[in-house]
Amino acid sequence: MFAPGKDTLVIYHMMFPRWSKDPRAGVSGGKTAELPLVDQPCPSCTSVVDGLDGPAPHLSDRINLVVVAKTDPARLGTYARGRGWRNVRFLSSRNNTFNRDYHAETPEGEQLPVLNVYSRDEDGIHHRWASELTFVRGDSSPPRPGLADLGHSRPDSGRTRRNSCLSLAPVRIAQQQCRDSNLAAASPKPLVVFRHRDHCV
Repeated sequence: MFAPGKDTLVIYHMMFPRWSKDPRAGVSGGKTAELPLVDQPCPSCTSVVDGLDGPAPHLSDRINLVVVAKTDPARLGTYARGRGWRNVRFLSSRNNTFNRDYHAETPEGEQLPVLNVYSRDEDGIHHRWASELTFVRGDSSPPRPGLADLGHSRPDSGRTRRNSCLSLAPVRIAQQQCRDSNLAAASPKPLVVFRHRDHCV
């Protein structure tokens, strides 16, 4: 998930499935509209990803940007294609504790819209920052123009605080080979997918 020369990874956790008590209308058409309402994506998260998809090619000049959702990878891919999202990399975190470990899932299994930032250096991969968007009043969307500044290597920063570390083992898979990965690729292109091993705080 780290491209050559880019040592910052920004992950937006999309609520798909949505909050179970969300009273808003579901998707208006397509395959995703056939799902039960509680299994459909959050409308607000959809709006956030709408806003990320456009600048994603420009952000990718400096950072690695990924959208993660708990839903089945095939459902995620179908919804992304239906929305016309072509620039954001999508991954499924189905059947693992990745979302819960990194503040994007409640103990009851409800999904939360969290932005997580990781960095890579000579010591490994580190979890640097997390934002809980649910409890912030006002605009809950991530700061799209500032996403590139969330990295750990700004010129004016002599050092950064290490909050936690993340040990990852890369596994290269294609879309249809997502049987035993903790982050299964929902993109039509082959991706480097990581099995979540452990973390320390």
